[in-house]
Amino acid sequence: MRIFILLMLLMLTLSCSDNTNVCATTGSIDDFPWIAKLKKSMTNCSCETSIIKGKYNNQTVIFIASTDPQCLGIDTPTLYNCEGKEIRSFTDSVADQKELSDKLTRDSVLYRCKS
Repeated sequence: MRIFILLMLLMLTLSCSDNTNVCATTGSIDDFPWIAKLKKSMTNCSCETSIIKGKYNNQTVIFIASTDPQCLGIDTPTLYNCEGKEIRSFTDSVADQKELSDKLTRDSVLYRCKS
């Protein structure tokens, strides 16, 4: 009986998908409430702005940034880990902007807000 229970628990564990980690899924980003909240905050984009997946200090991160080459500006993104926990916010200071350009990569666009 114990073996049966253990096998059932193992099967249940293996069949469950990770519903909290947007980086571990190929499904819709709309399935993640924290991403939906980011999307909702992006309205009336006069310049194209995107939710981006990238790397910061060898960690996968999600952040909002400008992706419109015709719009000039300074990005001051807040970086989130794959579960939606804030890990770093950048300012427009010279030191932050240098760290941003040196340590943050943009790997893929998850969502675009266009005008």
